[in-house]
Amino acid sequence: MSGAELEFVAYHDPRIRWTLAVREVVELHGVTAVDLDALVVAA
Repeated sequence: MSGAELEFVAYHDPRIRWTLAVREVVELHGVTAVDLDALVVAA
């Protein structure tokens, strides 16, 4: 099967956890990580 094809994954299938996990992945662009502890001290 090539990467362009879709495959049905039933809820009872053990692969469902990976199917759902992939949908939860979020990628951020143009943001800067901050140290929350430093923000509390600065406030």
